[in-house]
Amino acid sequence: MAERDQEREVEERGPKTPGENLESAVKLLHQVKDAVGFGTASRETIARAAGYSSLNGRSNRVIASLVHFGFLDRSGAAALRISELGKRVLMPTNDEERTLSIAEAVRRPAFYDKLFARFGGHALPSMLPHILVREFGVLPNSSEKVAEIFRSSAAFAGMLRNGVLQTEPEPAEPSIPHSQAVPDSRPSESQPTAAPAVLRVTQTPVSGAQRYTIPLDAQGRLATIDLPVPLSASDLRRVVLWANFMAAVSTNGSDSAGGETLDQPT
Repeated sequence: MAERDQEREVEERGPKTPGENLESAVKLLHQVKDAVGFGTASRETIARAAGYSSLNGRSNRVIASLVHFGFLDRSGAAALRISELGKRVLMPTNDEERTLSIAEAVRRPAFYDKLFARFGGHALPSMLPHILVREFGVLPNSSEKVAEIFRSSAAFAGMLRNGVLQTEPEPAEPSIPHSQAVPDSRPSESQPTAAPAVLRVTQTPVSGAQRYTIPLDAQGRLATIDLPVPLSASDLRRVVLWANFMAAVSTNGSDSAGGETLDQPT
């Protein structure tokens, strides 16, 4: 009966896809580890660890999602155990390993890997449910749910930023050599914080970018910077890092206009 319920769940969704999003799967993985550890366990035991009293359509869908994302390996005909990928997610040795493992998990489902191949590097279309039906064989009555589970899973993995589906996880921030480290320039409690200059947006000839004009002083000196569109928080952090680097390696002085000058780094 449980197998028939599981087959019906698959038929209602069309192609085999996770019935739970990645964030929920990670939470369920923690529950399984707390209940059964890293040893082999039956499907019934895994279902109870996930909070279900028996195997049924719902618990089978949860177990299938853990398998789809690569968190459970089959061990024999009817047993399962937490995979090496699951262990890296549960017990990472550093933040980078966890980030890379989550990014790997979101591409483990064969159906999701096809979506990454199709849309990677591009904005996910608003009509994604329609495309899933026409190009990927998803049934119309489940396409909205399949699309939402995929979107939320990619976002949780950090692979959907500003609506654009990424092909690689966000890289680690570049580091500045110790000899060029930037001193802490945050204001002390007795030092007031200056109000930031107002950025004036103008047209730019650079395709896919937005130009910002930054007033530097009262004499009318300006600086301009072209930033890509869409712009992520990581992009802004890199711009700030570069500006801090330039401030650290440059010599300040006064020019005829009364502003600061920055020498080119050697």
